[in-house]
Amino acid sequence: MPSAFEILGPLLQSAEPPLLGPKRRPEAWANELVSACVDELLPKAGVGGVTAQKVRALAFLWHDDLDASHAISQGLGDSDGSYLHGLMHRREPDFGNAAYWFRRVGKHPVFTQLARAVAPLPTTSAFKSRLIADNCWRPLAMIDACEAVDVEAVDAGDEEFLRQVQAIEFRLLLESFANGQRSSSLVAVNS
Repeated sequence: MPSAFEILGPLLQSAEPPLLGPKRRPEAWANELVSACVDELLPKAGVGGVTAQKVRALAFLWHDDLDASHAISQGLGDSDGSYLHGLMHRREPDFGNAAYWFRRVGKHPVFTQLARAVAPLPTTSAFKSRLIADNCWRPLAMIDACEAVDVEAVDAGDEEFLRQVQAIEFRLLLESFANGQRSSSLVAVNS
């Protein structure tokens, strides 16, 4: 029997991972298709309630509908909602607002997994060493890296690397939601 994550995984499939910015990719699904697929897969995965809203916001964000994702994430009052909200603003790009929301996330379980997943990635990007410090993920460094790509002329390999990292981040969040990790076990930071 497939896991909830395996059932929901197709929501994050596309020829290319999302861009770091807000531009819509040609292969991104239309809002209606995202909604229909989410509505079909959530019951099969046994996911409902607030977790279903998190999955929906993440799917919209993967398929470049930042407004639809934002409408959901701003109504979520936990660490996962702050994470989704921060991701959306990072892509918008509104880097200051993204940093605000990531500070509200606190220590999210995905951060540990993300550091482990990114550490062995082969890359020549100088950003890699900034994203992980003492085996810990640095979400504000990811925002800074995305901002550097947005405003500076950087190597195309840097952007490709950060898109790969962002795709891993999306998948780890989906896995976290599918496995039923609850934000109540997370530490929130009020800053």
